[in-house]
Amino acid sequence: DFARVKFELDWKDQDESTREIMVKFLVPPSRKGMDMLRLELRRLESFSKEYRDGSYEEYEGVSEYEWQMIWQYYDALHDALSYALQSGATLSDEVWDIDDDWWVEDGPLKAADVDEHYVHPTRSEKMSYDEL
Repeated sequence: DFARVKFELDWKDQDESTREIMVKFLVPPSRKGMDMLRLELRRLESFSKEYRDGSYEEYEGVSEYEWQMIWQYYDALHDALSYALQSGATLSDEVWDIDDDWWVEDGPLKAADVDEHYVHPTRSEKMSYDEL
């Protein structure tokens, strides 16, 4: 394993009206895991600098809908990684003491809850919370 990191985001007190996002690590966060998140965030930001101001019309076979979904996914992933990195979580190496099934440990959502999963729009550079 090059890094073991798993977390979820939820509204503070599970109340969306707080507008405050909380990070819950599902395995103890390690320096190695957080370094991997930092690298991934830099990679995403580099991707954005190169492509964000472009248009779907520049890429043959990419529809406007696909272009919008790429950036919705980008915003969600960028925001999630940013929240995790800014969480101030205490880092430890405990995750390396967990057996090889560490990734099976799950948060409150299980695979059986598939019909209960939600995809929430994220705040992008072009959208305010009021527009969501």
